[in-house]
Amino acid sequence: MINFSITRYSNNSIICVFVFIFFLKSFICFSQDYGLTFNGQNSSLDERTSLNLIPNEFLSFDEEFDISFDLKINLNEKGHLFGYILRIINKNDQNIDLIVSNSASPKGNVRRLNIVIGDTETVVPIDYLNFNNKNWIKLGLKFSLTDNKLLFSVKDSVVLKSYINFEKRESFKFMFGANNYKQFATTDVPDMSIRDIKLFINEKLEHHYSLNEIDGALAVDKLTKSRASVTHANWVLNRHQKWQNVLEDEVEGVSLVTADTVSDILYLLRNKELIVYNVGTNKQTSIKYKNSLFVLTNDHRVVYNYTDKKVYCYLIDKDFVSKLNVETGFWESNYTYEGLRHKQKYQHHNSIYNQLDNSIYTFGGYGQHEYSNEVMRVDFRDGISKVLSINDSIFYPRYLAGITSLNDTIYLFGGYGSASGSQLVNPKHYFDLLGYSVKNKKFIKKFEIPQISEHMVVGNNFWIDSEKRDFYALISDKTKYDGFLQLLRGNLDKPEAEFVGNKIPFKFLDVKSFATLFYMSKQKKLLAYTSFVKDSVNTEFKIYTIEYPPQVYKLKTTEPELETHKYSYVIIVFLMLIGIGFIFYFYLNKKLLKRKNQNDIVKIENSNNSEYNIDYKPNVKIGEYQIIFFGGFQVIDKEQNDITNKFSPLLKELFLLIWLYTFKNNKGISSEKLVEFLWYDKSSRKAQNNRSVNITKLRTLLKEIGYCDLTKDTGYWKIIFEPKKLKSDYFDLIQITEDEKNITKDRVDLLIKITQKGSFLSNLNYEWLDYFNADISDRIINTLTNYVQNEDIEKDPDFIIHLSDCIFNFDSINEDAMIYKCKAQYMMGKHSLAEGTFKKFEKEYKLLYAQDYEYSYQDILNQN
Repeated sequence: MINFSITRYSNNSIICVFVFIFFLKSFICFSQDYGLTFNGQNSSLDERTSLNLIPNEFLSFDEEFDISFDLKINLNEKGHLFGYILRIINKNDQNIDLIVSNSASPKGNVRRLNIVIGDTETVVPIDYLNFNNKNWIKLGLKFSLTDNKLLFSVKDSVVLKSYINFEKRESFKFMFGANNYKQFATTDVPDMSIRDIKLFINEKLEHHYSLNEIDGALAVDKLTKSRASVTHANWVLNRHQKWQNVLEDEVEGVSLVTADTVSDILYLLRNKELIVYNVGTNKQTSIKYKNSLFVLTNDHRVVYNYTDKKVYCYLIDKDFVSKLNVETGFWESNYTYEGLRHKQKYQHHNSIYNQLDNSIYTFGGYGQHEYSNEVMRVDFRDGISKVLSINDSIFYPRYLAGITSLNDTIYLFGGYGSASGSQLVNPKHYFDLLGYSVKNKKFIKKFEIPQISEHMVVGNNFWIDSEKRDFYALISDKTKYDGFLQLLRGNLDKPEAEFVGNKIPFKFLDVKSFATLFYMSKQKKLLAYTSFVKDSVNTEFKIYTIEYPPQVYKLKTTEPELETHKYSYVIIVFLMLIGIGFIFYFYLNKKLLKRKNQNDIVKIENSNNSEYNIDYKPNVKIGEYQIIFFGGFQVIDKEQNDITNKFSPLLKELFLLIWLYTFKNNKGISSEKLVEFLWYDKSSRKAQNNRSVNITKLRTLLKEIGYCDLTKDTGYWKIIFEPKKLKSDYFDLIQITEDEKNITKDRVDLLIKITQKGSFLSNLNYEWLDYFNADISDRIINTLTNYVQNEDIEKDPDFIIHLSDCIFNFDSINEDAMIYKCKAQYMMGKHSLAEGTFKKFEKEYKLLYAQDYEYSYQDILNQN
């Protein structure tokens, strides 16, 4: 029996090793763009790039050798281009150069490739149309030292044969771009990119520089591990992982932004002028307004009209729309800028230009302590905004969301708001992706993404790749002033999300900050624009770009990829033996490991057990929790990585069912109950198979979390864990609310902080969850009301207010919370706030019970 098991596991391990190697090789070989871009004639002389394959020495060859590499260079544009692609020099200072240069033709100067051997120049016959900024072209030079021949190839096809005069045994240097070697030193470098340099000696691959580094001044030979030297490196992978700060400035007044993403033009509107920023050339042009001075505010918004090529500025509160001729600087009307007072009801709303009906559509916003879910259409013909009737409850009131469009659908992503619209009633973060049909005037909810950022708000515009259907959005943390923006990648067809690129520094204060994202189609770059109003006079703005498609940010240079060479089979066999040994060891020690784990893990058999409560005290900081239930479900593994997105919707519900039922009755949940909740629509056999597969997946995720395990020792599924090592806000809340004898201010303060993060499992709407929601609410309300009855309001009225607000989050018409909050506010001298608290309670009480509240405001203040 043991031999059979070992054989079975060994076969599995061998398969896993092969799959792993195949996946790793495929991932590296077929990953996104890489290489080294050379800073050429558009850069200063001191910043031009060089690549020396064999620094400080020569490489020796006998009879025959080849060098090949991939080149990306644009030979189709007109204009001057000159520089050295490659210089090959021997010890006797004989040189062979590959140069790009210009030559006269009937159509003007054209660019061409030249081979220079000593003093002889030969033009390479190639199809220049293939050489552009999009295509990698493989070039090769084959040296036959015995036959004195040089063969030049393009895409493995020989296009040129030349005579050379070298010894049968020679030593050479290989230098790309600039160099400082003797009389061959040069700074003449064309703008180009190179990757996958390979050196063959007698048709055998001996050196391979893939140039897939991310940073640094060295390039690794994957076969010999030798290092090539690089100066002023511009790594392609770096530009797909790191944002480049291309422009920043501080201006007087407000700065508004819109873009023509077809032409890669950014329009920056200020009080006195329009700045036209060309992303491709990184140059600005100032166009002074022909009209009088204007007063722009952060409530104004601007969009670019692709139909008439003008910029439209509007103030949604006032039905004012003006359009600007971007060539002349003339505004056709200026009511938008007359400085008239307005209600500011739609701050940080979302808007988008719809070319199908030549209109602007606006969504949501915030003002006067209310979140909006109004949808308006601003018609460019009459400049009047109209509120559209939307009989749909999918789009809840919100602001700080993202907006974009694809075909005839407008998409909205994320935001912050509340279902009621009131700022006071349980505001929360949204993680949903919504679609709005312009034709049908209807919303659809696509899905909710995993909550990979707890306090997520979204930059004003996001972008969709129409081919891959991936979307990209800038997100930030609403709770951090000195925070950062991160680029999130999702997909329209599946609820997945991940961060790509590095972080962008970002100051956040909703009334002063702004961030948005554009895709510049010509440059194939994503552009992030941020602004912050420093005071009432000045605004600082910054512009960042990252090349598309962006990649997951890595702190270190990538390891050399696996290469098929003389040691590869040894490595594979070695990995197989390790896998077999591990499986054998695991099998023989399975019972010992299981026994040890059961001894190490504390079983949650009875939360009222006195011995258990003595051992554990909920005194962690909010940020230390690994399993988070309040403010959105989130899971952190033992390496402090967020793995929430590894929980599919089904795995998430399975985990929550088992976890919550573990605490509900100390019994767990039966297999039959799981099937009833999760696989009720499947046959008994299919349900059993689905359960087995997903239980296995869940066990794997629990191992990543650490200090917990899934057990069915009693016939019911339960999760056992070490509460001193694995922290959960839900577990702490249970301990605080059940231990009535040890209710201290510190514990109550922790309870308040837990619930302030947001509601319990927000955005999850399982029917079976109603019981747990009610139980949580009862526990919190009972614990806090019992505690507050013994507190002296005068000692810490501010704490009483926070405590009361916490109760209101779970019971908006809780009489005790209203009384204590009114008294605390009154004692602090905030009389109008106290009366406002009472009136709000009185209004909601009448709305719910259809009768007036029996006590007056004065009665409340006079109560003991």
